[in-house]
Amino acid sequence: MNNPIVNWWRSQQLKLSLKRGDMRRAMQLLQEIQKSGATLFTMFTKLKAKNRKKM
Repeated sequence: MNNPIVNWWRSQQLKLSLKRGDMRRAMQLLQEIQKSGATLFTMFTKLKAKNRKKM
């Protein structure tokens, strides 16, 4: 089921996790969002870019 309000909340939490540098939580949220059927290509791209910079 694709609930727009829940997906919005998860995307806000994902954005905050990325801002804080909490990659573990960001990955968990990203997986939850993907399982819900929503797509966050922009957030996924940012997450991958941050992971590359840390390596």
